[in-house]
Amino acid sequence: MLNKLLKMRISLCFCFLSLLSVASAKQGGISLGMEYNKESSADYPIGVSFHVGYEYFLTKSKVISIEGRIKTGFFVGESSKIDIDPKAYRYNLTAITTSIVPTWFFLGSQEEDFRLFLNTEFGLANLYAHQKPGETIMWQTDKRYVQPFYICCIGTRLFRRYNLWLGGSSLDFTNALNNTISQSTSFRYSRQWLPIVIGGSIVF
Repeated sequence: MLNKLLKMRISLCFCFLSLLSVASAKQGGISLGMEYNKESSADYPIGVSFHVGYEYFLTKSKVISIEGRIKTGFFVGESSKIDIDPKAYRYNLTAITTSIVPTWFFLGSQEEDFRLFLNTEFGLANLYAHQKPGETIMWQTDKRYVQPFYICCIGTRLFRRYNLWLGGSSLDFTNALNNTISQSTSFRYSRQWLPIVIGGSIVF
């Protein structure tokens, strides 16, 4: 019985992957990518994220596409409690996001090796903060904070599969960080925003 169930699951997985590969060859493709995120005027916060997605073209001319994307990011930052002491309060933060990314290719055809595009990523971020403050601050570990975000980008697709982009993000860790600090503590992090996004991906 167990062998039959195992064979059935393997067969279903094989069928799914076969259908996915056929779809990829016609109107879509699997996307693997990486992004670098940074604050605009300071050294922190800073981080890098990796994503996997599936891009599907809504038109035969391949002018408009939509991509479902799952992303994992790792970030570091710090904030100072200037009113009491100049000590930097550092933190690590992990982000797991799910999003959709509509894209418009506005220059170049599907047969050309150079195309320009605009896209906006809309998603939900699950943020897990791991703070490293001084002993005077109480915080709660393993506390998840969920927030919506968007990223607007302009980029280029090269040789019909390589993407590079530059954009702006609404991703802000301030509430996620302060949400983990005990209410009995007066310290709160200043704004921890990552507006700059530089990224790249490859579509198979």
